Amino acid sequence: MLHGIKKLAKSATINTEPEDAHYLDLKNKLDVVCTSLKDGLRSMEKVDTDLTKSTTDVNKFSQAIATQYPAQDDLRTEVKTTADHTEQLFKATAMSEDAVSRHTVIARSVRAYVTEIDGLAREHKAAASSKTDYELYKSKVDKLDSKDKTSDQKASRNLDKLEASKSTYDSTVAGVVQHMEALYGKQQQMYHALYVAFWIMHKDRTDMFSSRTSTAQEYAAKHVDDVFALANTSMERPVGVAAVTEEVKNINVETTTVPVGSGAYEVKATASDPSAPDVVYTATKTVAP
Repeated sequence: MLHGIKKLAKSATINTEPEDAHYLDLKNKLDVVCTSLKDGLRSMEKVDTDLTKSTTDVNKFSQAIATQYPAQDDLRTEVKTTADHTEQLFKATAMSEDAVSRHTVIARSVRAYVTEIDGLAREHKAAASSKTDYELYKSKVDKLDSKDKTSDQKASRNLDKLEASKSTYDSTVAGVVQHMEALYGKQQQMYHALYVAFWIMHKDRTDMFSSRTSTAQEYAAKHVDDVFALANTSMERPVGVAAVTEEVKNINVETTTVPVGSGAYEVKATASDPSAPDVVYTATKTVAP
């Protein structure tokens, strides 16, 4: 109990992290690797989710068009076929969400690696605790050495504890370093696995999408030039623009200016259409000096 209290007090006054350059270097490197791989896994999950959702949206679009398109023609046949294919795509995507798909299995190994790096926190804590014990006994021995009257038995007992704590500290740090070296030795393998998992997931999703929508894409490619030309023509001259332009050309506008005192004047505009003499529009505005 007393040792625990002393140890707690000592840990508040010293740097409990092992003072071993190789230890600290590996710890920092593994922190970077762990953060990087976690970010990569999150990105992979998001892309997978987005690609999966896109199949739902594509199927929703196809089913709606197939249901709502009213005419009985070639396009109706096409949209009905596409609706059948996207329904198959939707079901196939749902079935592919299992624990044995290639990218899932590969990503699981990367997650296990990241989890093991996170687990080093317990070992770092043990190393810090062993260092605190060592520093505590080292401090006690130094104090006893500075005193004139210290029994040989007490000095010997504390010296034994110091040596034991130093041995525990060194072996604990060595064990953590060995584990970190093994983990860091796998980092290239894990980056490679993550890269392959991401792109094989993307390929599997897009291949499945293309295989179920190829006829719709071919139909669109066949008709896009004609549809584009028609859309472009209608945008150049929207319906009614020519008629409105001709009508505006026939409007007569007369403007008169009348002084109203103190330098101000009134502007009056009158618009009329010769083809409809009974229709006259007027607007008046007073302009200050």
